[in-house]
Amino acid sequence: MADETSREEIEEQEQQWHWEEDEYDPELMELADRQGSDSVLRPILMLMVLVLGAFILSDWQEELAYYFSPSEPIELGNVTDFPSQAADDPSWSPQIPHNRYVELSGIPAKRSISKRYKYFKLIGGEIYIEDLRDDADDSELERIKRGAPKAEIDRSYYSGKGRAMSFAAMPKRYTTLREYYTRHYGVMFCVDLDEKLRPQIEMKRRDTIRQMWRKQWEEASEAERAAEKLTEQPTDAEIEEIMENNPVCVDAWLIQGGQEPSDHLWYVILAGLFGLFMLVDLFFLVRWVARFIRPNDDL
Repeated sequence: MADETSREEIEEQEQQWHWEEDEYDPELMELADRQGSDSVLRPILMLMVLVLGAFILSDWQEELAYYFSPSEPIELGNVTDFPSQAADDPSWSPQIPHNRYVELSGIPAKRSISKRYKYFKLIGGEIYIEDLRDDADDSELERIKRGAPKAEIDRSYYSGKGRAMSFAAMPKRYTTLREYYTRHYGVMFCVDLDEKLRPQIEMKRRDTIRQMWRKQWEEASEAERAAEKLTEQPTDAEIEEIMENNPVCVDAWLIQGGQEPSDHLWYVILAGLFGLFMLVDLFFLVRWVARFIRPNDDL
């Protein structure tokens, strides 16, 4: 009797399983899957991935270009000699390429320092050096034990290689560096000067030159005027010469010391991974759009 009862329960359970299998409709399940895949949220996320990837690759454009630039440094020479070269040939100007590997030397001045880097300007040109500190990899405790870094003598000599970057095209993280030199040394960089205001500033500078010139003439005696050939008003050529020697703003370059093109290999590797991921993402986005336009097609 117990066996018959058990058999009846088993048959009833099997019927229940068959009933559940009959309830399974492949077409309904496919429709459910398709509705889930057609969610509007999915293409939005895909587009966000593409936009983010494009932003990252665009931000790394300079780094990628530097990696593929020549590995042989361009010789710029001694920056201290730049003024004498310009005096010998007024049309001469230093040809400093942007985003290229260069080699140069000079005398440091106008120093500054950050937690990891030291900065200084080379006498004779608007060239600034970014060099790794000797204690860059030390812990905070080790730095405290050593004490505050002592300022080096400006007459020390610098010679090295690195990546040349125009201040006008350098990353935004260097804005603080420019602000520091403007605030502490009175250097105005052209990249920070509004071009609409520049003519007004230059006009005021010329007016100031005329006023100072006249004041010097008025305070000088007749003998001093004759000896120094002072005139009551400067000529336009004299004003322009003063403006060239003391410009309203300067175009400057930063040399990232020790940065070779091969050091940017990781940018290339990561950019390749990002690009591959974006291609896969684009494939699924196109597939989603095609499915949305033609919902009855099998994709």
